[in-house]
Amino acid sequence: MLSEWLLPLVTWALFLLSAGGTGYALLHAIRFPPRSPGETGVLSLSLGLALYSLMFFFLGFIGGWTPLAAGIVTLVGLLLFLWRVAKRGGSIPALLGKYRAAFGRLSPWGKSGIFLLSLLLSTQFLAALAPPSAVDTLTYHLTLPKLYTDAGRWIYRPDLFFADNPSAVQMLYLACRLLGAEETATLLHWTFGVLLAAGTVLFVREQFPDLSPGYGILAALLLASLPLFAFETTSAFADLPTAHYTLLGVWLGL
Repeated sequence: MLSEWLLPLVTWALFLLSAGGTGYALLHAIRFPPRSPGETGVLSLSLGLALYSLMFFFLGFIGGWTPLAAGIVTLVGLLLFLWRVAKRGGSIPALLGKYRAAFGRLSPWGKSGIFLLSLLLSTQFLAALAPPSAVDTLTYHLTLPKLYTDAGRWIYRPDLFFADNPSAVQMLYLACRLLGAEETATLLHWTFGVLLAAGTVLFVREQFPDLSPGYGILAALLLASLPLFAFETTSAFADLPTAHYTLLGVWLGL
């Protein structure tokens, strides 16, 4: 059982580190205004995953959907992440100390909210390790990436009308399949649930600075406790990325 989980877990972790490193490098390159460590982390990973989605989308036009291409993209991102760690290595203990201090300043209700939110997301993470079983997941969210990778490029399937839908997060699922771990797709969708919850906390904190930080945590807790949210985080769909990037666009636009 552990061996069945090991490859998806390792692939998922490396892919996220790679995307985060790429996203941070892009933020640094465009001289994005400084943000808090939490905001920088959410923005870096969100931007990196969006960039990877676009990258694999266009690779399909030149027959670039190969394990080698996916490996090179992931490796470059990991090198960027290691560069970030090497550059900021001395500040990591100080950064962790800031997080501990921020947690210590929370009220008992805020700390309880963090605990409950972590418990909910951890439970959903364990459920996300199960093999995909949702109808939509098996019908097209994972079926289309399989057909595309088998062909190595974009192909048109008139017998599958779902193929006419936009393919965004499916490009990330396709990348995971090329890396040899299709099961990682559900974990990626769970990751977008975590990003959505974290973005909710940060959005409330920034837009309502007069409120206690506990209100943002409460908003994220209410979100994560919805039955629909739990169902989404344990399935390889496309809804949580849509919700997350919509929130991100509103947050950055205000």
